[in-house]
Amino acid sequence: MIQHSPELEKKLNDLRNKIDDIDFKIRELLLERFQLVERIIQIKKELSSELFDNKREIDIYNMIIKDLPSEVAASIKNIFEQIIIESRSFQKKRLGN
Repeated sequence: MIQHSPELEKKLNDLRNKIDDIDFKIRELLLERFQLVERIIQIKKELSSELFDNKREIDIYNMIIKDLPSEVAASIKNIFEQIIIESRSFQKKRLGN
C-alpha cells in the first residue's frame, strides 16, 4: 500500500515548480540565442563567410562539457547537439535553403 504524505507531496510540488521556472528561463535563453543567430547570419552574409563553422561547434561542445560532473556530461552535450542541429536548420530556412 502506498502511503501519502502531505509533506512529501508539498516537496514534490515545490521541486516541480522550480523545474517549471528553470524551463521558462531556458525557453527565454533559447529565444535570445536564436535572435543572436539571426544577427550572425546577417553579418556572415555581409562578410561573405561560411555560414557553418565546424570548429566553432566543437569549441561550443568543449566549453559546455568542461567541468561538468561525468554523470551528466553526455546528457548535457546531447542537448546542446540538438540545439546546434536546430540552429543549423533555422539558418537554412532563413537563407531559403
